[in-house]
Amino acid sequence: MSKADYSVMLVVALSLAVALSPLVDAQCTGSRALRDPSGCPDYTCKVKGCAFSSAATGATDCVYANKPCNICNPNAGKKADFMFIVDTSGSMRNEIEGVRSGLSNFVNYANTLGVDSRFGVIMYGSSLGNHQHYIQPLTSNVQDVLDALQFLADNVGGGWEPFLEGMRIAMNTAPDLTKYLNTMPTPANKVLSTAPVQWRADATKNLIVLTDEDSDRPYETPNRYNSMPSTDASCSTSGANDGFTASGFPLERDAVVADAIANDFRTYFMVQPGATCTDYQSGVIGAQVQWDDFSHFSADLTLQEYRKLAAPLQNSFQAQMLRAGKISRVYNVLDVDEPSFVNNFFTSLLDDTTLCDKCKSSVCVDDTCVDADLCVDNDPCTTDTCDATGADARCIFTPISCGSKPGDPCTNLLCDPATGSCSIEVPFVCNEVPSDVCFEYQCQANSADPPQPECVVVDRVCQVQSDPTNECLEATCHKRVGCIEGPTANKTKTQCFKPEGCDPPCGPNGGCSLEGSCVCTDGWSGPQCYIPPCNATCGGNGTCVVRIDADCDVSGLPNKDIPGECFVSRCQCNPGYVPPFCTLPARAPAPQILNETTIAIGATVAVLAIVAAIVLAFILWRVKKLANEVAELDAFANAESIGDNPLYSEANGWKANAIHE
Repeated sequence: MSKADYSVMLVVALSLAVALSPLVDAQCTGSRALRDPSGCPDYTCKVKGCAFSSAATGATDCVYANKPCNICNPNAGKKADFMFIVDTSGSMRNEIEGVRSGLSNFVNYANTLGVDSRFGVIMYGSSLGNHQHYIQPLTSNVQDVLDALQFLADNVGGGWEPFLEGMRIAMNTAPDLTKYLNTMPTPANKVLSTAPVQWRADATKNLIVLTDEDSDRPYETPNRYNSMPSTDASCSTSGANDGFTASGFPLERDAVVADAIANDFRTYFMVQPGATCTDYQSGVIGAQVQWDDFSHFSADLTLQEYRKLAAPLQNSFQAQMLRAGKISRVYNVLDVDEPSFVNNFFTSLLDDTTLCDKCKSSVCVDDTCVDADLCVDNDPCTTDTCDATGADARCIFTPISCGSKPGDPCTNLLCDPATGSCSIEVPFVCNEVPSDVCFEYQCQANSADPPQPECVVVDRVCQVQSDPTNECLEATCHKRVGCIEGPTANKTKTQCFKPEGCDPPCGPNGGCSLEGSCVCTDGWSGPQCYIPPCNATCGGNGTCVVRIDADCDVSGLPNKDIPGECFVSRCQCNPGYVPPFCTLPARAPAPQILNETTIAIGATVAVLAIVAAIVLAFILWRVKKLANEVAELDAFANAESIGDNPLYSEANGWKANAIHE
């Protein structure tokens, strides 16, 4: 069965809501909350009950729900605190007595579930004083609680009846927590106190309101809201403000609801049915979708019923709580003096279910619950685990880890889905790729303890792919090409060679294949296998090539291989390396500074410089000559006698040129 099928079964198994097609001529009879379903037909894998009716008497339809399987009460082993908030007006004596008589049975029921319960009592509307009276703090001593309820029954009387204020004081959320303590057993000893109620942090918190009236305005002034009446009068329904007169009553109700939601309280109201203000404040009894014995309560269907009602009722205390996903119930207080009613009421306080085992899917078959593991994928190679720590079960399917083969870290083991055993061997794969195609990485066990897989470089082993069964074929690796298939060169396989040889003959370095061509051995090549193998490694930075030796005399050898001694090996270096062995990197070429253009430019600049120098020298010479001539003229003009004139000499007379000038 698939996991999807299990999910469907799980939903069906948890479906305890009202199922409830009425059956013709099959009805329950009796009074409210006590109707008997024994006359209803039995059906396989169904439990039967009576439909709920707010009417005091009259027959109701038979209803059915799926038989619960794998269902437990989540309160088992948990802690729960219950606070009774009780109206002690004069009309409440019988109801208080009924609750008191049913409490003992409830305690016994809670004990069978293993619930750690505590109970407390707050009374209001008492003639002993209008404040709230915290007459019994939360205690696990049931007798003390029974005595407190008896004290209430014996001291009923008129007074202020604000149960909403009592709820806020019980939750420690009222602005003013003033209340009486020590009222019981001697009322004269009562004292006012603001001490908070001591709820347990790890317990569910339950408020049980028991009243036959709506809630009056708060007694403590700080707890009141604007526009509330100045007297203790209850709310009026003559206005349109959420069903109340334009007053603070809706504000008070909504504040108490918000406190209950925020602090995770559960609320139970035993109230007067049909009272308008009570319906607006607590909730509508007729909207409850449950069985006649208060079991099988459906919050979702109850909310649907509220949506059919007038808008103000859709904001009742219960409606708001249910919309928030909280627990809230409403009961008819007029039936509280019936022992069966009280027992059903108390039982409904713990009417909550969960899966006993979240990791089981359980359905009813032929009136028998059949369990199955929820987390099963029927895969023998996974470990199936169910995690039940959260709100819902979570399936975890973990593949079985097989590891490596014992003693062989280079062989991994996988789980065989047919057997569930680690028996499928898978070689360890090296993902590295070498730079040379004729090498490969291969897994080898290293020297660690225990040995671990390690990838090392080895010669590549080529396999014949085209015809693996042909022993006359072999695959060899060639650089830059990889594996190439061809005729075998292994001469021991005589069946792979022509005994008569080839024409021309293959020489001593090869053999004649069955196809009639020479197959060279040991790296020799050429049509007749006379070209020797390269004998240089070229430093890994080049390729070895075979060339004819320039000094070799090859005359007289037409149409046949040149003998091996006429060949020499040479390294053809990769870019960046220099021969002869390609081990040294090439030097970077010197930068070219001079070229035709730069030479032409330089020559032009030199010629221009020479011309400029000649012109400058001429200009300087001419300037100097003029300066000398000017000096001679100045001397001639300034001479006092002919003999003093530098242009005159006794031998030659006047210098003709100077005189001319």
